[in-house]
Amino acid sequence: MENKSSVKQPALSIEYKTSSNPFSNNKILIIDDEQVVIDSIRYHLKREGYEVLSAMNGKQGLEVCNKASPILIILDIRMPVMDGIQFLKHINPSPHDPYSVIVLTGHGDDEEIEKCFKMGISAFLSKPFNLYELKGLVKNSSKLKQTQLELKNEMKKHIQFEKELVEYEVKLEGMVEERTSKLKDVNSKLKNDLDDRKALEKKLLNEKRELQKAQEDLKNAYAHLKTSQAIILQQEKMAGIGQLAAGVAHEINNPIGFISSNLGTLGRYVEKLTKFITLQTLAISSLKVKEDLKEAEKELKLDYILKDIKELVKESIDGAHRVAKIVSDLKNFSRADGQEERALTDINGCIESTLNIIWNELKYKATVKRKYGKIPLTKCYPGQLSQVFMNIFINASQAIDKSGDITINSWQNEDSIFASISDTGCGIPKKNLSRIFDPFFTTKDVGMGTGLGMSISYEIIKKHNGEITAQSEVGKGTTFTVKLPIVA
Repeated sequence: MENKSSVKQPALSIEYKTSSNPFSNNKILIIDDEQVVIDSIRYHLKREGYEVLSAMNGKQGLEVCNKASPILIILDIRMPVMDGIQFLKHINPSPHDPYSVIVLTGHGDDEEIEKCFKMGISAFLSKPFNLYELKGLVKNSSKLKQTQLELKNEMKKHIQFEKELVEYEVKLEGMVEERTSKLKDVNSKLKNDLDDRKALEKKLLNEKRELQKAQEDLKNAYAHLKTSQAIILQQEKMAGIGQLAAGVAHEINNPIGFISSNLGTLGRYVEKLTKFITLQTLAISSLKVKEDLKEAEKELKLDYILKDIKELVKESIDGAHRVAKIVSDLKNFSRADGQEERALTDINGCIESTLNIIWNELKYKATVKRKYGKIPLTKCYPGQLSQVFMNIFINASQAIDKSGDITINSWQNEDSIFASISDTGCGIPKKNLSRIFDPFFTTKDVGMGTGLGMSISYEIIKKHNGEITAQSEVGKGTTFTVKLPIVA
């Protein structure tokens, strides 16, 4: 290499540029006595979003390092004033430093390279170098150093947390010692009264147990929170079932009523048929077959009975099926969430099943209009989605004063299923619309709701990686829209 010590050294060059690089610190320092090398590397690294600093020798490089704190240094070995080896001795790089070093030289031998690695550099490139290889090294080294710094910060936070924990334990021990000391003083004052002493010892024992229990509760807080959430969810579901119990009983009583009535009528028909058959047998035996049969057939209304008996049986069977469907839907809906598994489900069928359960709540106030679209099956928790639709239907029914419409739409858009339920009820004021999914928020009268229905519905849809939104206008009605991903 030529001796360039007589070449005029330019002033320090520190450039600032808005970074598009993802790292929080993207400053790179190039230390090289060849300006063309600096300019070439600067041009390509600036295009990658890095802020590039430069120096012509090791001495200038130390000054830039102290001012700018780069995350990466690209270092030449042989330079005037202070070469790369001397620079490395000054900075003494290690994994704990906020920067990495890449050596870039055209005159390094194996011994010199080995020496550089022992001094803490992270990579080495020979001149002439491949720009793509250099950019890759820069990217990897920057990312590695950033990760090291982040880990270092996390370690500091962890150490601070442990320190605070120790302080808290010391404080807690102090509190326990203080409480124990006070109890000892009280015990000393009351040592002549045996009953009081026993009571005091019992109190101390209880407080000790409470302290141990509090510590145990603290460890299990997250697990208890999850359990409580599941219990609240099931309680809300069972509250909904309780609210619907009278309606479901009415829905079951109707078919049971006409089944019982039909069976009673069927019994009377059977008696008449039995009487007719008896008469028919007697008539045949006395050879008055034709006249007696016609008279008995007319008297017993046999033509009507034979026609009506088929209808009674058919109606009774349909009623029994209806009862079985209501019971089945109610059983599926009331199943605890922890026992339910994801299953391929028809969302249209899920809505219909929910309507079947709460039909008594709707039929006297609303006309239900179904506009189901052709949608694919999706893997979901059908019982939980039924709870969402039930909450929306009940809210729609309660929003309608005397009579109105509830319209159901469903459709597919790309990889999602949509279901909307609209009512012509009183609507929701704009100031309340943003709060309807908040836990315990309700505008209903006392006893009309817990304020958890829509909050739980929101969590259920979120659990399905979906969305639930509401649009409303006071005096015109409300529309809830549920968006669910299609999961095969």
